Amino acid sequence: MCISEKLGKHSLAYFVQSTHRMNCSRQQGHATDMGAQKRMRRKHKMMDPTELTKESATENANGGMQLFEKLHEGNVTVDVSGEYILPDYMPPVEKLLRVEAQPVIDEKYCSGEKITLGGHICWKVLYLSGDGEIKSFETEERFTESCTIHRLDDNCIVWVQCVAENPVCRLSSPQKMSLRCQCELTLTPVTPRDVTPRVATENESDASSEQIESVQMETGLSESCVFLTAQDRGVRCSEDIETTDGEIDRIISEQHMAILTDAKTMGEKLEYRCDVSFSILYHTVAPDGAGAYGSVQAHFPITRTVEVPQWTDNIACFGECEVKELGIQIGTDRSGQRRLIELDYVVDTDFTAYENKKTPVVRDAFSVEYPTRLQTQSCRTMKHRKTDRVNFTVSGMLPVTQDSPGQVIDLRGEIHQVEVRGDKNKFVISGNVDLSAILRDADGERIFAQTGEIPFQYEGVSDGFMGDIDKRICCAVTDLRGRVEGGQIRCDMEIHLCFNVLEKVNQPLITAIVLDTEQPLERQEEDGMVLYYPRAGESVWDIAKKYRVSPDAIRQSNGMDPECTQVPPGEKVLSITFE
Repeated sequence: MCISEKLGKHSLAYFVQSTHRMNCSRQQGHATDMGAQKRMRRKHKMMDPTELTKESATENANGGMQLFEKLHEGNVTVDVSGEYILPDYMPPVEKLLRVEAQPVIDEKYCSGEKITLGGHICWKVLYLSGDGEIKSFETEERFTESCTIHRLDDNCIVWVQCVAENPVCRLSSPQKMSLRCQCELTLTPVTPRDVTPRVATENESDASSEQIESVQMETGLSESCVFLTAQDRGVRCSEDIETTDGEIDRIISEQHMAILTDAKTMGEKLEYRCDVSFSILYHTVAPDGAGAYGSVQAHFPITRTVEVPQWTDNIACFGECEVKELGIQIGTDRSGQRRLIELDYVVDTDFTAYENKKTPVVRDAFSVEYPTRLQTQSCRTMKHRKTDRVNFTVSGMLPVTQDSPGQVIDLRGEIHQVEVRGDKNKFVISGNVDLSAILRDADGERIFAQTGEIPFQYEGVSDGFMGDIDKRICCAVTDLRGRVEGGQIRCDMEIHLCFNVLEKVNQPLITAIVLDTEQPLERQEEDGMVLYYPRAGESVWDIAKKYRVSPDAIRQSNGMDPECTQVPPGEKVLSITFE
């Protein structure tokens, strides 16, 4: 799960979607059907990407410099719900064990200042049937949401995060259920903004070329973050997982994720590593016909190199990976036994690079011929402060409130309620791992569920950036193990944490230089030149603006360096010539 600043909680979030899910209506779901015949396959196969794009916006087509501006902060909540009937081939529900809601954003498009998001919730319901067997029911529900963002345009980069909260399943009958959750959508749009001010007249018409030539501008460098994006799409993989605890009768459920564990640039090439992990619950059958439950976890690394023009060495890179087109089936090992789990899937990875650059911006302006009025506006820019990836171990005890646990059949964990706090010396990222366990009692007769949470905390050095910040945080449980200990469940897990911190900066910009062309300035000096005694600390620009002459004219008439901005020390008299 990817969690960012909660404008609510954001950033760009990607979620997994499995191809073994069939389309279904609101009144008809389907069971997970993962059994299949043996087939020929090549293991660990990766295809070249089908799509690779790069975006950069630091300079517009006319050569004018640009800054990236954040346009919006906010989130919306969408209630997603539906009623579903179990198909006839599935047994009725005796007892609910677990409900999961996984959001998938599969459409994003802009029309003017309106952005529309389309997606669906993948529901997974695990339950006990009347014969005491664990069954899995999966279905999905679509949703759409639109919002208006002022000044949104085709050049915007929009990060989208969708988090499903509080999934609930209610039974109206043993074969009919209602499912509901809240989807929190967070949008973060940034857009390149031209910082070259418009020169206009008081009647709001554009100034003529002659009028523009009369304008003098003082520029300065503004440091802000430049955003570059790239994608590596369509990396197809095939993997086998071998089990050792009996022949697999059926696969009940699976959970998977992909995380970016490393990314570095060398010239205009990006080398990255992505780790894909699977957690699979299945049912086995022994030679004597006795059934049992088993689970397995597996990790598969993907290392890739892609071309990224305009990127530089060691640029800070944040990336998010998505597993899609997942196919899973049972295969046979070399001895002909059904002990293999065969996986086929595609991985898409989206990257965002952050680089602080200094952009010339106009700090002040005046005309040597006309009274001048400046129009200003604040621009919300950002500076990159920190990008890092860490792994750490978390352990804790999950109390069991019913029955006496004997065996952990399955254990799942998701991260929620992530918060960031700190000061200029350190920062702390904290949250909770929401746990869902399926257990068998000590007598081996009953199967039941237990939920709870274990808190975690990571502390790092802030480098003085804990002010007004914008953060993107991706964290996931990458390895989760549970065992019964003293009537409770001891949980040991690895947490991968990737975070990116941007400092928010309100940059004042001159948007327009307005000339009063109806009242041209009159010169009071008749001899064409004055002698000026500068004050301590007075700049060439200050003097030029005071007398309405160009700074270059002052430098030239006094033999100064063309790049000189301050009056040279010891200079007693300056000659100011009027043209």
